[in-house]
Amino acid sequence: FRALTVGTNIADAVRRPTQLADLVQITGASREDVVAVVDAFRAPGRNFLAPFPPTPLRDDTFIDISHESLIRQWTDLSGWLEKEARDADAMRRLGAAAALAEAGTGDLLRGRELTNLEGWRNEAKLGSDWAGRYVTQPDAAFAFLDQSVQARRDYEQRTATAKLQAQRSARVRWAAIGGLAFVLAGIGGYSLMQNARYQELELANKATEAEKAKAEGAAAEATKQAALAQEE
Repeated sequence: FRALTVGTNIADAVRRPTQLADLVQITGASREDVVAVVDAFRAPGRNFLAPFPPTPLRDDTFIDISHESLIRQWTDLSGWLEKEARDADAMRRLGAAAALAEAGTGDLLRGRELTNLEGWRNEAKLGSDWAGRYVTQPDAAFAFLDQSVQARRDYEQRTATAKLQAQRSARVRWAAIGGLAFVLAGIGGYSLMQNARYQELELANKATEAEKAKAEGAAAEATKQAALAQEE
């Protein structure tokens, strides 16, 4: 039904008769499924689509909405028309950007526009046969979108790699700094320990010298006392 209407909104929408073979290509469905849908909506008592039975459906048969009033009175069809208009607008934007890049006056898609068009394509899942209704080179337009997505992925990969390398370099630097600090701390600790030992030895030597001096003084006093005793 989206293929069978054309217009930017309900007010200016009109019928767009389309051959059965083209409907099969545009929808991407099998011929049997498309025929089943058409038959269901052209059945007696419903008559939404023409040609009415018993006209056979061939690949070159034009399928058409029976009356344009359906576009405005049938809520579902109105909604489908609006969705078609939004998708067509996205396709035209993509086609225009691809054409500028091809002419050398535009760059690959970036930022929000790339995100929007990538999300649109993934959600809409519309093929080149449909897109050919709105751009002259649909395959080139989709290839341009793929190139833009790949360029963004390559940039993100390079950025992630650079960040990882920076983190690794930082870890190596901090490890080296930590190792140096450990060595310096060890040297400082050893120096303090050696200084403490030196002080202990110095105190011990002083104590020994004091004891020696005390003993010599006592011996001298004893000798003196002995000499005095002999004189008496």
